Amino acid sequence: YPEIIIHQNSLAYTIYTSGSTGKPKGVMVSHQAIQHLVTWHNHHFHVDHSSKLTLVAGLAFDISVWETWSALTSGATLFIADNEDRTDTHALVDYYRRNQITHGFVPSVLAPGVVNYSRNYNDLKLKYLFTGGEKLKPVLTTELSYELIDYYGPTECTVFATFKKVKDINGKYISSIGKPIANAKAYILGENRELLPVGAVGEL
Repeated sequence: YPEIIIHQNSLAYTIYTSGSTGKPKGVMVSHQAIQHLVTWHNHHFHVDHSSKLTLVAGLAFDISVWETWSALTSGATLFIADNEDRTDTHALVDYYRRNQITHGFVPSVLAPGVVNYSRNYNDLKLKYLFTGGEKLKPVLTTELSYELIDYYGPTECTVFATFKKVKDINGKYISSIGKPIANAKAYILGENRELLPVGAVGEL
């Protein structure tokens, strides 16, 4: 067999999306890009060999790449949820409890339900609950035993590019896309792609 040499800019995978333009296209992601994301995530959120992670996203959803490789590169245990558990808020919380999950992901459409149902239990081992995929609906996080982290970013930026800890102030939900992950920058541009000053309205 011919020798295969993998470089940091070599293709890791191609995934199809239409989110940014409305037209389907293949996005080619390099080894360096996914390694950067996973390395930052595991360091920032303390993922190690004792952690218990979930694979909830479908394989056509790029979040599944991050879920899988966060576990494989850290020696953590990866729990693969079945279809019944991954689409039902009550079943998902019960899945977290049953398997003592420490780091879980839930699509943003299910996040409010999961958070509200999880308040019924004080035996969750969750440290972080991650969400993303769409704009997060209002959800209160007061007195949760874990942190709710909202990820944002188009597939072209390798799964996500910004993050925030979801919190409420005096019972009012505060919404934003947060701040860029390490070694990433977010720019607000005008109609001619010029950099805009702080406070101006433009395109991210």
